[in-house]
Amino acid sequence: QVKNLPVGKWDTAKVVDMGQVFYGNPQLTSLPIENWNTSSATDFSQLFAEDSGLQTLSLGAWNTTKVTNFESVFQNTSLDKLDLTGWNTNSAQTYTNAFSSKLPPKRLLLGPSFNFFKSESWHLPNPSSEAPYIGKWRSLNNKKVYTSADLMTKYDGKTIVGEFEWATGNTITVKYVDAAGKSLAPDTKISGATGDAYHIKPIEIEGYVPDKPDGVQGNFTDKDETITLMYSPGGLMFASAPQAINFGQNPITGKSESYGASYDTGLVIQDGRSIGSTWSLNATLSASGFTSKQSARPLAAVLSYKDQQTGGESILTPGVARLIVNNHQTVSNQGVNILGQKTALGALSLQVPTDRALTNTYQATVTWTLNQGVPNR
Repeated sequence: QVKNLPVGKWDTAKVVDMGQVFYGNPQLTSLPIENWNTSSATDFSQLFAEDSGLQTLSLGAWNTTKVTNFESVFQNTSLDKLDLTGWNTNSAQTYTNAFSSKLPPKRLLLGPSFNFFKSESWHLPNPSSEAPYIGKWRSLNNKKVYTSADLMTKYDGKTIVGEFEWATGNTITVKYVDAAGKSLAPDTKISGATGDAYHIKPIEIEGYVPDKPDGVQGNFTDKDETITLMYSPGGLMFASAPQAINFGQNPITGKSESYGASYDTGLVIQDGRSIGSTWSLNATLSASGFTSKQSARPLAAVLSYKDQQTGGESILTPGVARLIVNNHQTVSNQGVNILGQKTALGALSLQVPTDRALTNTYQATVTWTLNQGVPNR
């Protein structure tokens, strides 16, 4: 394999089309071309594309004033440093995917005449977001932090100019432990600049449920930190249950009306047992049904649960436990929303013959009962 090419002394002064000159040579690790005369060149398309072995390209002295085509010039490279300080791109007409790669160069030097035309078509990817990097650029000139979109749309060669490197930040190490402090999973790390917001969500650990299912939110400080997420042995439980279900204030129309419910919180079942376990859920309407809050006068109303996936409907007869979720198989230790304002398995509705109702406030109690099955073998 050819790792180096003796092309440093080539006379390129009259070369107009440099498209694909080094295209598709991943074995190359360096090119001594920093002194090439490119004053006649108009086409740089795919010049270094797919040269993933190159580590540094020192092209700051190149004359690019006549180049109109920069398409895919650095596509799928993996550079540590790319020097373009002397590049003038004002003649560019085509520049799609010029920087398109999994990751951009770790150091990028841009001069006062580099023009992105406020376009993201250059497809400069964001730096790594793997700790200690934060997915952004830090300018060595003004110490400010930029995204790649910022550079492509705001770079002006004056207030934003010079050398940029992958920005590093302070690191939060996340630990996953049980009540005794025993580690349940490998630590993870996230990084961010001081003041950046973070939301650390618990990972799934089979046989355990997180004590804080919504995770931890905050802002990065100017120091490295450790956040510990506690887990308890898994079981079948209500992660949340509504204390108030409201069918609204509705007029008496003299005919049968159907009302949907709103909930103060969702009815969420969390199964921390092994994947493949099953559970069922019963709902029981109080034996007295709906009664007047003031006088205990009954209301001839029908409460039902409708499965929003199958369309099946279960009528809750007062005093009778009714199966509304049957043999639900656990595929994740995350909570399952049975009822709620957001997407849920089902919904409650209330059918009221208003021709037989008096103006009043009516209430009833619903009891939820979980029944656990065993994993399928």
